[in-house]
Amino acid sequence: MGTSLLGTRVERREDPTLLTGQGQYVGDVEVSGCLHARFVRSSEPHAKFQVDMSEAAEVEGVVAVYDFESLGGTMVEQRFVSDASFARGALSRGVARYAGEPLALVVAETLAAAHDAAEMVVVDYEPLPPSMDAEAVFAREHGGGGDAERDAPVLLFPERGSDTLKFRMREEPPEHGPDETVVTVRLENNRMAVAPLESQAIMVEPHEDGKCTVWLSSQGPHENQRGFAASLGLEPADVRVVSPWVGGGFGGKGGWVPEHIAVARAAQLLGRPVRWLEDRTENLLSMHARHQIQYARLSVGSDGKIASLETHALADCGGYLEIGGLIVTATVMMAQGVYRIPQLRSAAGAACTNKAPTTAFRGAGRPQATCILERVMDVAAAETGIDPVELRLRNLLQPEDFPVTTPTGATYDTGDYAKTLLKAVDLADYEALRAEQKERRERGDTKLLGIGVCCYVEITAGHGSEDYASVEVGEDGKVLLKAGTSSHGQGHETVFATIVADKLGVDLEDIVFVQSDTAEVPRGQGTGGSRSGQIGGSAVLGACEQVLEDARRLAAHLLEADESDIVVADGGLAVAGVPTAKLSWSELAAAAKDGAANSSGTASQGDGLVGGASVANGEGTAGESAADLPDRLWAENDFKQENATYPFGTHICVVEVDSETGKVEVLRHIAVDDCGVVMNPMIVEGQQHGGIASGISQALWEHIVYDDSGNPRTTNFAEYLFPSAAEFPSFEAHTTETPTDLNPLGAKGIGEAGTIGAIPAAHNAVIDALSHLGVRHLDMPLTPEKIWQAIAEPQHPDTAHLWPSYAG
Repeated sequence: MGTSLLGTRVERREDPTLLTGQGQYVGDVEVSGCLHARFVRSSEPHAKFQVDMSEAAEVEGVVAVYDFESLGGTMVEQRFVSDASFARGALSRGVARYAGEPLALVVAETLAAAHDAAEMVVVDYEPLPPSMDAEAVFAREHGGGGDAERDAPVLLFPERGSDTLKFRMREEPPEHGPDETVVTVRLENNRMAVAPLESQAIMVEPHEDGKCTVWLSSQGPHENQRGFAASLGLEPADVRVVSPWVGGGFGGKGGWVPEHIAVARAAQLLGRPVRWLEDRTENLLSMHARHQIQYARLSVGSDGKIASLETHALADCGGYLEIGGLIVTATVMMAQGVYRIPQLRSAAGAACTNKAPTTAFRGAGRPQATCILERVMDVAAAETGIDPVELRLRNLLQPEDFPVTTPTGATYDTGDYAKTLLKAVDLADYEALRAEQKERRERGDTKLLGIGVCCYVEITAGHGSEDYASVEVGEDGKVLLKAGTSSHGQGHETVFATIVADKLGVDLEDIVFVQSDTAEVPRGQGTGGSRSGQIGGSAVLGACEQVLEDARRLAAHLLEADESDIVVADGGLAVAGVPTAKLSWSELAAAAKDGAANSSGTASQGDGLVGGASVANGEGTAGESAADLPDRLWAENDFKQENATYPFGTHICVVEVDSETGKVEVLRHIAVDDCGVVMNPMIVEGQQHGGIASGISQALWEHIVYDDSGNPRTTNFAEYLFPSAAEFPSFEAHTTETPTDLNPLGAKGIGEAGTIGAIPAAHNAVIDALSHLGVRHLDMPLTPEKIWQAIAEPQHPDTAHLWPSYAG
């Protein structure tokens, strides 16, 4: 067999379909008699309401109009159960808790009729005071002193008596020495729109037997199968979920939303297919992420070593406490980051406000942890006069420390943090950048140079992550590969096919890939948390190994050789050192099937030749009974990884800030990421580029805005800013490889790493550019207006008053 394909730049198999427009999305699926759905959404952030649907029902082409009651009082199965009080209906149950919440559903023969009728639905509102400040909500319930006296409006969930959850991960307060420098930072990790290119999309076809088929733009068909079944009162086997081509997910399509269940229930009630394609305004109203208010208090000794760290993260979860309340616990778990911290105290909370509920988005809690830690490290560097790189080097965990169990319960598998930092410093020519920065400042240049550093560690494939794969060789020599993961841009087809090709010696073109259909793939956990390469890939590898073991046994029988002498040859198996003694995969598959057809062990045509080798009747000369030989070259495998893996890296961002306008230009971004063994450098690099772009975009541009009354102000792409490629330099993406021992591939995740490293690096770079002007900290996004105002009036906060009383 030739050189291994793993570790080489194998071109993506998915791209020709994408580039030629042949990919079929939910909006492309054609089903006869399909109806169209349109939601009526709340224009109020907080209000009791009543719906009058009578005029809408009279619109020509309208088939049905539903509110919560007429939809059968359908409740949505909670994916992440925190408290039953936060349960939602498929449509709102009489109280709107955010602008954009679905109140009613119109189903019509045409999309135009559905839109027209939705305009005719009359909603009578009884406004309630909007609650827009998560800190005020949390302080009302858990704080004291000044915080408790802040104005927090009425409860969103009065029957529960509370709009918050509180998590305490580590109770012990640190002890401080007399020579320690203590710095405190408050950071608001800004609310963002997930904004996938394809927004939410679903079509549901009911069947006469009560079952249904759901076409869904999703990251995990099998998980959604469970959620739809539970919400609709069906068994999982009664719901087939198919995710065709998916135009991006980024975490926001990891589960089902109330609109999905409303459409499915309508299809059930009407006995006809119903499709809903979310428009961009709906998406920008509903699919939000991030938004935490974070505090960090760091103590550094006179030797530059960290003495203690205290953190508190408060998630603004919007109108319903869903996955956002879970994500904040990941933020606290990763509080220690890459550093040795003798004393660590961390806590978290979650609060409901009259904003859209938050979901997962590229990193889901880990970017927030890195953002606050790397900001407070830079503030400590400024206060102590220690260079930011030097301060980090003095405190990094070392390779001999691993495995590391942190006080918050994370167990880091492997790491070499200094290696990525030193490589990034070298690639950036860090000392030259600092010299140029000094020269610019001395000559009073209006173009200010900033250098931002971020060292990060993140968690991928959380505890107990598991997934499925099967591999089957057909008589035509092609290999059918099925995966329980669900790719939506990550390149699974390419990576998994490469593993098969590498293990079995077949051509990539001879591998048929199947995913994202619960009728074709029996189980799977879908894609999220940067888990698919390591978990799904290991499942594929295990299935290949089982097929290879069975095929070796069969080949040894047919070729009258010892099993230990059977090796993989191009396109099949052969006897080592005997080039003529070879069987192709098609011959092996045919022989296996033939053996199954002749359970007595006699070949169907008596003694014969397969690939020039004698096929023995009953028994082979290698001593293998035909009855013990495989009747099918097929294997399935469920791979379970007992612990998470912890990728890491260093990013350095170089920016130029115009002190006269506040405009920021990114000059360079250097990333050195370590995701364990790199299976395909091209795909890893692509993930790095996408993550970096997303991270810089949060730092500089993207931000969901509400006014004080709860009205959303960023409802289209004219108001919600995001960059194009023109706003970025060519990213300098590099890797190191520190394998994990938790899976046979030695791989860790990479899909979210770029974002986690890039946000703080870009943030730190801008503040670094302004630091000599007295600017200590600014919250993201770092807009020109915000920067210009900071230059004009630098703020010097009293850090002693930054720490909130509700944090203890």
